[in-house]
Amino acid sequence: MRRYERHCGTAIVHPREDPDLDKEFWGLLGGKPAQINPAVPDDVPNEDENMAYALWEVKQDDSKKVKVTEVKDRPLKRAHLDSTNVYILETHK
Repeated sequence: MRRYERHCGTAIVHPREDPDLDKEFWGLLGGKPAQINPAVPDDVPNEDENMAYALWEVKQDDSKKVKVTEVKDRPLKRAHLDSTNVYILETHK
């Protein structure tokens, strides 16, 4: 798989225009599912409010050090995301 390394920058890891990379990408994840669920709008209530999860924001601070912090606002909304940072969604199910 191609890797694009940058220091806290944006990189395209999964270009959809390349069928070989698409096959490799899904192969690393155990195969492409038959159906991918559509995105859910932020204003739709979560059916399982007790689901345990954590959202971690990874970004570079002013001194060029990587800082990882948990986003604790709930419910999570698209507005919590910044396209210049990286996020890790940890689910416990």
